[in-house]
Amino acid sequence: MELRAGLHLLDVGSGIGGPARYFAAEHGCRVTGIDLTEEFVFVSRSLTRRTKLDHAVEFLHGSALALPFGMAGFDRAYTIHAGMNIADKLGLFREVRRVLKPEGVFAIFDLMSIQKVPSAIPYRGR
Repeated sequence: MELRAGLHLLDVGSGIGGPARYFAAEHGCRVTGIDLTEEFVFVSRSLTRRTKLDHAVEFLHGSALALPFGMAGFDRAYTIHAGMNIADKLGLFREVRRVLKPEGVFAIFDLMSIQKVPSAIPYRGR
């Protein structure tokens, strides 16, 4: 993502916030995380206060399909193992694109498919 100090990142599906805190601490980025699960947001805020990174990282409760941000406010966005739980992939991509600056980057670390695939691979042992 070519991270550098001062960039504003959006963590989509931030969970308990580990990557957001890492990017803030190691790269000097400001990070906003959003997660659909209220309990994760509560825990992520608590851990961020304990690590004294609350000046650089914030977490909000909300949906990736209706991001509560204006247009073009983020330099970068990423999702780590959250997109696989969102059925409306096009809606996710559309919302992230809307909140990214024109030169923004969206990084995805996930297992996702828009086609129906088998849920298990049969074992063909010896």
